[in-house]
Amino acid sequence: GFKELKLERIYGRCMTKNEGSRKVMEKSGLKYEGLSKHEVYRFEKYEDVWKFGLIRSEWKEVNGF
Repeated sequence: GFKELKLERIYGRCMTKNEGSRKVMEKSGLKYEGLSKHEVYRFEKYEDVWKFGLIRSEWKEVNGF
């Protein structure tokens, strides 16, 4: 995304009960940015959501660009 599409920011989010998605985002290099409580209403219940993201300058720093 940063290299080919020249994006400034890449982000993702997942419900806190979804550990698999959290691990994928962390392995992709996204950094934990915060928790949104009761962001999603699903199956008659509110769910908390983890937010992850990365900006171009952080990506460049890690990847030596």
